[in-house]
Amino acid sequence: MAMELYDEAITTFEEAKRLVVGKSLKNSQFYSNFCYNIGLAYDAKFEFDRADPAYLEALEIEEIVSGKNSVNYIIYLLGRAQMLARWDKVSESDALLKGVAPYFEENPESIYYFYFLQAKADLALKLEDISEGIAICDKVIQEGPEKLGPNHDLMSTFLEKKMTALFDHNDPKNGALVMDDFIKVIKAQFFSKYALLTDKER
Repeated sequence: MAMELYDEAITTFEEAKRLVVGKSLKNSQFYSNFCYNIGLAYDAKFEFDRADPAYLEALEIEEIVSGKNSVNYIIYLLGRAQMLARWDKVSESDALLKGVAPYFEENPESIYYFYFLQAKADLALKLEDISEGIAICDKVIQEGPEKLGPNHDLMSTFLEKKMTALFDHNDPKNGALVMDDFIKVIKAQFFSKYALLTDKER
């Protein structure tokens, strides 16, 4: 079902691209945003060879519209860096993350700062730098409840990353402790989202 939703999203954004081109608005943030969202959808489907051209097109148009120092351009770079790490292109991912690091480190109150930390943790764990990956997870686990809320989706994301790293590297005792916290957050997320559903949706 989820994959079908991504396919629908891709179809919708491709149609949106055609519409703005038809209105002579290719060099616009509308177009770059549609490209970026197509990249995200292919990325979520693990179709990295199709995600990357979409990210690159988003970056190309955003550079024309707003320049390389714009917030959108930097966020698009971050999205591509995350994708490259998942695609096992770690050196390219690392280079992009180092390039965008100054912006995010100067804006630690931004939600995107935590996505930047997520990308750094992913890359560290991919490179088997377990202590660094877990340290980044711990930073968010400690700071996140105050800045994001205790049951934010990113909290469960970082708890899961730490839990998996511990289990994968022969530390089941601590992995189980993190799993307890992970389950608590997941349950809270489920019940808060379930409460918002209509009777028909339930």
